[in-house]
Amino acid sequence: METKNKIIIITLLLMSMLGILLIIFINSDKNNELHNSIGTITANENIDTLTNIKNGQATLKEIEDYFIKDKNNEEIRSIYYYKCAKYYENSKYNESVKGMSNKDKIKYYMMRISPDYNMAISKEVVDFGIKTFGNDTEWRKQYEIGKKINDRQSKIYNGDYYEAIKVYKYIEQKYLEYYMKNGKEADDEYSSQLFEEVSEKFSITILEANDIWCNQIMKVSEQIKNSSSNNYNSSTNSSKNINQPITEDEKGNAVAIAQREIKDRLKSPSSAKFPWSFDEYTITKSDRTFKVKSYVEAKNSFGTLLKINYMVKFTMTGSETYTVDSIVVDE
Repeated sequence: METKNKIIIITLLLMSMLGILLIIFINSDKNNELHNSIGTITANENIDTLTNIKNGQATLKEIEDYFIKDKNNEEIRSIYYYKCAKYYENSKYNESVKGMSNKDKIKYYMMRISPDYNMAISKEVVDFGIKTFGNDTEWRKQYEIGKKINDRQSKIYNGDYYEAIKVYKYIEQKYLEYYMKNGKEADDEYSSQLFEEVSEKFSITILEANDIWCNQIMKVSEQIKNSSSNNYNSSTNSSKNINQPITEDEKGNAVAIAQREIKDRLKSPSSAKFPWSFDEYTITKSDRTFKVKSYVEAKNSFGTLLKINYMVKFTMTGSETYTVDSIVVDE
């Protein structure tokens, strides 16, 4: 009788173990199925987006995302430039890019597309190109300039910032000279003249100069920071050992200066929204040198609101005058 009971108990235990193993197997199979389905959905979403791009139905943001991933893809690049040009054609506002109208911006993007483009949505791209330049001959003439722009952009995309850094430093110095001479920020008229001067001096377009200055595409100040012996990271670390007290007036002045310097570098300065609380700012002081770290919300050229982190380091040279040591902008 006792032996029979043991057999029954062992049998029940074995059946329980088999049941547990079966449940684990079923759940594992479901998880794999779910994982595979998620991967399929993601892949299908990418395919759908790419299909929409080639059909001309994707949003500018979707096209921009693909363009950022593969800037050397002629088809995606051409569609992206075309859509940028169309954006400015349809814009109700003459968005501020120093010295350039929306019509100039349309030409800037379309001259970077080959008149012989024959890939996705080629008919509407070519038709718009002819409309922009008036005829095929003029488009081809402008495309020769556009190819040089593309070559310069390719260098930047591949990490060659040498020429861009020279442009950035030149603009920065000119603005500083204006401020020191006049005791105020440069007005739009001076900015337009300056960017025309930069365009001629460095043989680049005004929009290229603007992109370098605003750090939206190339983040040139980041490269300056990395190439400097007093780079941002080392100065940040060293500042931890220098904790000089800062008065409320000094905080207010430091924040105002940082906001002023950053705002002038934005694509859409009027859209800038800075945090109002001092708690949102990290402010350090070493003798007469201040460093301000925070963020700003502002629109890019396409009207998309971005959160942009930044650092401004400057040294006070008088009660109301200062020199900018470095600026880092990181989207």
